[in-house]
Amino acid sequence: MYSIAELHSKTANYPWIDMSQVQADKNKNYTLYATGEATLQSGRIYVALPSTVKMDEETKKKFNIM
Repeated sequence: MYSIAELHSKTANYPWIDMSQVQADKNKNYTLYATGEATLQSGRIYVALPSTVKMDEETKKKFNIM
């Protein structure tokens, strides 16, 4: 799990982390999940979701999580 500050730091160094679904909240922790998407420049794309999100089939389908 990562804090929002840690994710912003990682995003600066690793462009493959998709933060578009993250609503910045200093009090939440986030987990990185590998998606089924990849680019030639960045490789596998990861999505950061709040650690409280229940990982069920609907969530996996919505974010294309492997």
